Amino acid sequence: MILRKLIVLVAIQFSLVQLLFAAEEAPDLSTAKKEGKVVLYVSTNLPLAQGIAKGFEQKYPFLKVDITRTSGESLLNRIKTEKLAGKILFDVVYGATVPLLPALGVVKPYVSSQAPAYPQKFREAKDFWTGVSANYYVMGFNTKLVSKLKSRKTGKI
Repeated sequence: MILRKLIVLVAIQFSLVQLLFAAEEAPDLSTAKKEGKVVLYVSTNLPLAQGIAKGFEQKYPFLKVDITRTSGESLLNRIKTEKLAGKILFDVVYGATVPLLPALGVVKPYVSSQAPAYPQKFREAKDFWTGVSANYYVMGFNTKLVSKLKSRKTGKI
């Protein structure tokens, strides 16, 4: 079952990278063909997940992508519960929870031939994941509605 998940993970990674680079073929899709579907857990926005699924299904028309979309925390709890029950139901995970999965023992290392196209800071050191997107979180405030406070370090506003 782990090998099947690894094969499907490879195939999904190829589909994601295909948006920027030429895709490659997974070494063996026979197990995936027998099952006929890929279960994709995502914590990203649904239109992005649907786009990934559509691209994957066009490349591999013999596979249907079943998307389960929820928040990162809920997704992590679901995966932990599946692990405890001894029945992992996902094939691929895409989202902010991925860096937490190696510690759970539910993924194996894999290096796509396209991974070197990404800066080292976007690749996990033991090859458990390669980041393909990033979110920026910034803080701002309306100075007309929120009073100015002095910085503790500089004393400046």
